[in-house]
Amino acid sequence: MITMKSSSSDQLLEEAAQWVSVLNTGSPKVADNQAFLKWINASSKHQQAYQKMTEAWQLTSQLDQIPEFIHEIDQNCTQRAAPHNYAHFFAFAACLLLMIGAFSLNYLPAQYEPQLQSFSTAVGETKSITLKDGSVLSLNTDTQIDIRFTAKQRYLKLIKGEALFDVASNPDRPFIVNTGDGRVQAVGTAFNIKKQARTTSVTITEGVVLIETNGINQSIQVTANHHVVLEPYHTPVVHNANIGRLLAWQNQQLIYSQAPLKQVIEDLNRYLAVPVSLAPVSTFDTGAIDALKVDGTLNVNDPEEALTALLASFDLELVNNGHNPQIRLQ
Repeated sequence: MITMKSSSSDQLLEEAAQWVSVLNTGSPKVADNQAFLKWINASSKHQQAYQKMTEAWQLTSQLDQIPEFIHEIDQNCTQRAAPHNYAHFFAFAACLLLMIGAFSLNYLPAQYEPQLQSFSTAVGETKSITLKDGSVLSLNTDTQIDIRFTAKQRYLKLIKGEALFDVASNPDRPFIVNTGDGRVQAVGTAFNIKKQARTTSVTITEGVVLIETNGINQSIQVTANHHVVLEPYHTPVVHNANIGRLLAWQNQQLIYSQAPLKQVIEDLNRYLAVPVSLAPVSTFDTGAIDALKVDGTLNVNDPEEALTALLASFDLELVNNGHNPQIRLQ
C-alpha cells in the first residue's frame, strides 16, 4: 500500500510514479485498486501528475528500440541519478530520454528515428490523410491529432475532435490511439473515435480493437459493430452500434434518435463559427430543457441553418448577448 503525503508538486509526482509502478507491474490487489481510485479522484492535480508519470513510463518502455546505444546511455545517466526511489527513477528516465535525443541527432540509424507529424482541421473542415504505413485517417471538423511512428509502434494522440481510422495491418507495429480518457489499440481494423468534454466514444466498424481506460487496470477486446464509451476511472460501457448514424458526419450529417438536446448542441457547436450555449433561467426551464430529446437529421454543411431548424422544432429562441449567444425557452 502506498503511503499518502502532503500535496506538494514533487511529492504528488513521486506518489503518481509509485501508482504507475504498482498498476503496471505484477498483479495489483483489490485494496490497491481501491486506494488508487481514492487517490486519483482527490483532485485534478493528482490526475495531472498521474498522466505525466504514465507518459514517462510509456516513453521509457520504448528504449529497447535502440539497443546499440542503451549501454552507453545507461552509464551516463546512472552517474547522474541513481534510481534509489521512485522520484529518482523518473529523473533517471528523463535523463535517458534526453541522452537518446542527443544521440538521435547524429548517430541513430534511419530505421530507429521516430516520424513525428501533426494534422488538424478548422471549424467546418474535414480532411483525409494517408500515412506512410498506408493507414488512412479521416478527420472531422475542429480536430487535432499528433502522430509518432517508431520502428516498434505507431502512436497517435487525439487532442480534440473526431477521426475515422482505417488501419493498415502490421502485427509487429501496434497502432495505438491515446485520447486522454483511454487507449485504443489495433493491428488491422477500422474504427471511429470522438473525443468529447468528459468522455471518449469509440465505434468499431471492422475487425477487433483492444481498449484500455485510464485509471482502470484492465483492457477489453471489442469487435466490429460495437460502440464503447470511455470515461477515466470507470469501466468501459459497450453497446451495439448503429454505424450509419454514428458515422453520418462523413456525409455532412448528424443523425439522432432520442438524443438529449444538450448533446446535440455540443455536437453542433463543433461546426458553428460562434458556439452557442443553453441558458435556462429558472428551475422550471432547466427541467423542461433536460426533457427535450432530438430525433432526426441535421445537415451541417450549413450549420447556422441547422441550428435555426433545431430551435424552431422546440420553440426555443437564440438570445445574442455579446460573444456568447444563449438558447432559452420562448
